[in-house]
Amino acid sequence: MPTQRFDPQAVPGYLLNDVDENETHWLKGWIKVGPPSRPPASRLASRESSLGVLGDLPPEIIYMILDMLDISSIRCFKRVSFLGSGFVQRADSYQMLLLVAPKVILVLEKTGLLGLHSINDLYATLRIQRCAYCDDFGPFLFLLTCERCCYTCLTRVPALYTCRPCEAMKYLALTEESIRQLPALRVIPGEYSIDFDDLPEGTRLVSLKAARELAVRMHGSADNLRLELRRRHEDEHDFRTALQHENTQEYCPGISLQGRLFGMDFVKFPSVSAQGKIEHGLWCYGCVITYLRWWMKRLYNEDAHALVLKHRYRQADHSLISLAWQAHTVASFTEHINVCDGAWRIHSMYQIYDEEVLADYSVLEGRAIMYGECC
Repeated sequence: MPTQRFDPQAVPGYLLNDVDENETHWLKGWIKVGPPSRPPASRLASRESSLGVLGDLPPEIIYMILDMLDISSIRCFKRVSFLGSGFVQRADSYQMLLLVAPKVILVLEKTGLLGLHSINDLYATLRIQRCAYCDDFGPFLFLLTCERCCYTCLTRVPALYTCRPCEAMKYLALTEESIRQLPALRVIPGEYSIDFDDLPEGTRLVSLKAARELAVRMHGSADNLRLELRRRHEDEHDFRTALQHENTQEYCPGISLQGRLFGMDFVKFPSVSAQGKIEHGLWCYGCVITYLRWWMKRLYNEDAHALVLKHRYRQADHSLISLAWQAHTVASFTEHINVCDGAWRIHSMYQIYDEEVLADYSVLEGRAIMYGECC
């Protein structure tokens, strides 16, 4: 590993895996929407207005009430009166969400979840950085539970899986009436990272974890649920599939049950630190090179073993692909690339070859994989 270090104020752009501009490369497959249209500015002059009985409350209490509302309700409140509109425009939490994450609000609207989460819950998730299921930076929002997540956990934690209501009814012994109790996400048509046949128009998804918890309540216990699943599914394959739906506690070895539904239930969600710094997540292209070197059998076993030991997965393929998927804050990215072998390999390529030659990812990857030990 080279002894010099990258300047934190001038990190080379070629070490970044831009997952927004470079959608077909390594990371893609979440909900993407264009910029939301800006609402027309109000041209109404200040006037006498009333909030009814709410007008008797101190402003601090009104702001607390607004934070407890969901976005759909706060929009209705804004239309109640001129005075109500003024309170909404001065509600710090809601205005921060509009400023930092307008696309997320648009996605919640398009998926039919605008009334599911309170402003308090969304704002609390906006102000944290860590994934809800691990210690990595979480650049995504799982829409059905308002949890901040990393890409690896979204692929491998069953609690973050979704299924269609008909599948929940079949494999979790739920009734059509009971399934209506669960929040349902309306799928936005688009291209996702897993190949699949086009889903029917109006397809909805529910949280697998929430469906499982509902099934346990309906049948009295987890043991009773398993007995019912065995009774309903004489076919062994169907029974094993039902048990996969029933288990939402353990890590899965890879993308299995989620399959063709992956990516339809989460969206990129920035984070705002206590100092007011906005983090969108940075991905290391050097980690992609490291994974490719392992896949091409050009990574020494001891090097791969050292990387695996540092990761929560104990298999090389899972550990190394997770490193390629891992997002970083600006500060942690600078620390990471100084110790990333793949990052130094890319840097070495740019010291040898013309940038135009390396503009093609296939050329860059090929030469970085085959390149000898870093200088």
